[in-house]
Amino acid sequence: MAPQVSLVEFPRVTMGLAGLSGSVVTVTALPQTQKATLSNIAPTYSDNCGTPVLSYSISGATTSTGNNAPTNIGFNIGSNVVTYTTTDGNNNSKTCSFNVLVNKPESTPLFTIGNVS
Repeated sequence: MAPQVSLVEFPRVTMGLAGLSGSVVTVTALPQTQKATLSNIAPTYSDNCGTPVLSYSISGATTSTGNNAPTNIGFNIGSNVVTYTTTDGNNNSKTCSFNVLVNKPESTPLFTIGNVS
C-alpha cells in the first residue's frame, strides 16, 4: 500500500479594497462624533479545504475584536491598526493588516456673531 501524502496549504487572504494590505487609509472624523466609520473593509479570503474562519482585531486609538469583518465601528482620532486572521480547518492561519489614520475634523462654528465694535 502506497503512503498517503497530504498537502498543507495556508488560507489565501486578499483585502477587499484592492491591495489594501500594508497600506494606510487616511480619513477625517465627523465633527459631531469625532469618529470615522469605514465601509467596505472586509477582506476576501479562501482556502483549498473549505471556508476558513475570519476574525479581526483593532488596536491603537480604537480597540475591538470579533469574528467576521467589523461593521459600524467608529474609529477614534489617531492611528488604528486593523488585523485580519483567517484560520482553516487544519488550524493553518494567515494574517494581513492595514492602518486607519483618523484626522481631527476642521472646526466649524455653531453660530456666527454679527459686527462687533
